Amino acid sequence: MEESDGERPPARLLWVGNVAAEVSEAFLIQIFAKYGAVDYVSAYPARSYAFIEFRDLEDAKQAKAGLQGKLIKGQPLRIEFAKPAKPSRNLWIWGVSETITKETGKLRVVQFQ
Repeated sequence: MEESDGERPPARLLWVGNVAAEVSEAFLIQIFAKYGAVDYVSAYPARSYAFIEFRDLEDAKQAKAGLQGKLIKGQPLRIEFAKPAKPSRNLWIWGVSETITKETGKLRVVQFQ
């Protein structure tokens, strides 16, 4: 599939916009897993979007085609292939308890060169 009209090339990672604030990550997994194995979901309810990563590119393509504009909690989903991440010196780690901070000494921050 070629890039046309500014559309991003297909990717396993989908950006899903117009997600209602009350939609949980578990609910998104349930909806998107119908198209194939989902590796992870990261929702940002305050910003009305989520990222869904599929294990297989073809599954991501089918999910995008099948769910584009689908009404979820009264909101039509807007789905795009996510932009590739820019190189960074930062490593983002999900799922860390909010009780762990640099100040408590339980989290060690290491800077890579």
